[in-house]
Amino acid sequence: MPALLVAEDKVCPIRFCEWLPSNGARSWPINSGSVIEERLLTAPRAASCLPNIVGMPSLPEDARNLLRSLPLPPGLTSDYLEVRVAKEGVRAAIPYVSWLLPGRRREVNEPAEQLLSLLLPSLRPSELPALDDQMRGYGPWWASWDRIEPAYVLRLKPRASRWASLAVLSMHRSGYVREAALRQMAESKDGSELPYIFIRLNDWVAEIRGLAESAIAERLTPKSAPGLVQLLPLIGLLGRWSRAPDDMESRITDVLATPESRPAMLSGLRSDDVGVRRRVARLLIEGGGESLHSILQTALQDKDVVVRTWAAVAARQVLDGQELREALDEIGRNRSARVRQEALIGWVTRFPEESHDRLVTALLDRLATVRGFAQFELRRRGFDVVAFYRGRIPNLQSPEPIVGLGEVGSPEDTNAVEPYLRAADERIRIAAVYAIDHLGGDKRASLLVSALRDPAPAVSKAARRVLVRKPQSVDFLAVLSIFQEDGRSSVRRNSFHVLTAASKWAWLRYSLIAASDADPDIRADGLGQIDLWKLAWNRSFVEPTAQDLTEIRSAVNSLDDELRANVLDRIGFYLGSVKPPIT
Repeated sequence: MPALLVAEDKVCPIRFCEWLPSNGARSWPINSGSVIEERLLTAPRAASCLPNIVGMPSLPEDARNLLRSLPLPPGLTSDYLEVRVAKEGVRAAIPYVSWLLPGRRREVNEPAEQLLSLLLPSLRPSELPALDDQMRGYGPWWASWDRIEPAYVLRLKPRASRWASLAVLSMHRSGYVREAALRQMAESKDGSELPYIFIRLNDWVAEIRGLAESAIAERLTPKSAPGLVQLLPLIGLLGRWSRAPDDMESRITDVLATPESRPAMLSGLRSDDVGVRRRVARLLIEGGGESLHSILQTALQDKDVVVRTWAAVAARQVLDGQELREALDEIGRNRSARVRQEALIGWVTRFPEESHDRLVTALLDRLATVRGFAQFELRRRGFDVVAFYRGRIPNLQSPEPIVGLGEVGSPEDTNAVEPYLRAADERIRIAAVYAIDHLGGDKRASLLVSALRDPAPAVSKAARRVLVRKPQSVDFLAVLSIFQEDGRSSVRRNSFHVLTAASKWAWLRYSLIAASDADPDIRADGLGQIDLWKLAWNRSFVEPTAQDLTEIRSAVNSLDDELRANVLDRIGFYLGSVKPPIT
């Protein structure tokens, strides 16, 4: 049984999952009650490693099994590759597997080829340029990848996974190898070769670019439309490729605009690749046609907010009558604020006489962008938006009226909002904190300081955020009293963060007080703020007053000997520079 990899009582998450017995019982000696024992007992009983444990991207099960069966060179493990995949995606493993492709006798490593055939289809076409950059580098010392010659490409046996070898060889650093692989790929016309041929349009060797252009030109037919649709994210890069033909994008889009290519384009609206869906949606919406309504319906249900927004803009511009009314009603129920705003614009521009009630309803939208548009449009029409929000305050059912009043009200509205700092609903209390901050007035600072004591951490945190943003009128002594008297950790930490917004020398004093606190988290925060104070020391040249010096000296003297030595080691120079110096 190999020894556990342990550093500072931390078990390596990559290794211990392999060593957990299948029945969950331990079969190696570990000190009872140790941190390692506790973590091992609560560890997942999965056979897979880090990617599955933390829910990050991982290899497919058949690819993982094939990877673990590969004979890897010293220093390279399947665990390492799985972690790279978890962090960077499947693309991170492909160069390593490609280096294993040529065997010692220049034969093809068939398991490596099969693994590549499982990994490459999971890449999006937009990832291929980055993979091409990676593949152009030199391989490691143990691989014969750099010594591959064009004859090696010709020796590839015709089998189902051969295309994967040709795909990675078309990215080889040798132009002769790339050309040989490209010629072999050009003979296949099942669509899988298209992305790899396409990126060679930007190859730095003119002969390879010409070969790739000829191969693409042969495939510019409606029969190849499904493959061309998957190329659309790459087509958007043509403008940045200085070596690619200038007219290639228009030639491809002309083919996709034909009626024979329509089924492939409609299928692209349901692609898993968001880049494909965006390009397809843009082309179909710009192309119009009899099926535009159904296209817009599909695009409005897309998971991507950009596609939904394009569909909403197009709907309010091209539809008419009852069809437009139904579309605007559906758009107005969308979960995205940007899309819902397009519905309001549609009602205002196309049906202004029917838009009033919808604008009033939008005053209570949960997102500020929609509320802001409705407020602007109704004020332009002479509607009293402030009175609307004030009328909603007495019978409050949701936080939106308070938020809206905070956006358009005046300081005297603070009195109407103040009682809701004690509401039962936590969301309403948070809305009241932000509304009082926006409304301003003489009572703003005192009300927000009192909100620091709220039992809900989210409300206390909201008060902390607004007080730190505008610390000019804050009574820091009242905040210090909350910090020293309240026993709840969330309240004390939020109060301390407000204290750090004080002036230069008061900031140091409060940090010293926190550094001697019994709570280890607050003590760490205090020491961290002392380090920040040291970094910002010369940003202000304000000299300390006699009272500042007295309070700082008292705070330093209240520290225990070890902590005082620690603090003076950090900022002793700065304290010694004042007159009289603090030691």
